Amino acid sequence: MDELDGRKAELEAALADSKLKLDLGIKKEHILYFLHKFTEYDYEDVECQKRLIKTFINSVFVYDDKVVLTFNYSGDNRTITVKEIDAGLATGVRLPHALAHHQQTAQTSRLCGLL
Repeated sequence: MDELDGRKAELEAALADSKLKLDLGIKKEHILYFLHKFTEYDYEDVECQKRLIKTFINSVFVYDDKVVLTFNYSGDNRTITVKEIDAGLATGVRLPHALAHHQQTAQTSRLCGLL
């Protein structure tokens, strides 16, 4: 019985550790604080612009008829490849890190010029 109680305690500790790793202890207040810090930035500063892009944008793929942006939001530090983008777009699968703009507009053209 003591052996089972010891094993139960180990499993409960492992479960608590896993839950902590999943949410990283980040609360709504932490996220709001992080986002509100962006109101203090000087957006005319080129270094600030680069920091914003590095923070939120993983990669940008420009096609003849669309622009595909992939975002940083999962903690996965790898850069998605054009092969993965093309495979997902060809099969109609919505990629978890990507947003595709298929319609060419004046705003999209301006956005591409900035990036």
